[in-house]
Amino acid sequence: AYSAEAYIYFAGGFGTLDELFEIATLIQTKKIPAVPVILFGTSFWNPIMETLKKVFLDDNQTISPEDMDIFTITDDIEKVLDIVKSSPIRSEVSDRFNLNK
Repeated sequence: AYSAEAYIYFAGGFGTLDELFEIATLIQTKKIPAVPVILFGTSFWNPIMETLKKVFLDDNQTISPEDMDIFTITDDIEKVLDIVKSSPIRSEVSDRFNLNK
């Protein structure tokens, strides 16, 4: 997962959520570069993200407001393609974070 230039998640179960939150945590803690995390399917992802915002951010302050910006939720395949196409290629990400030195 470390070498990905973008992450795209579709509706899934516990395994999908596990993978998503692992990547989100690594981005949040700056253990990996902040590349796009796209959640495809608003009817599936919006209720989950609304719950995260209410419980983690608003009620308990266990995440920061900018942590919610890690994710892009969409049903628009063209938007997904634009995000992926505009993502830095792996070598640019490595250079930006001095990972090749």
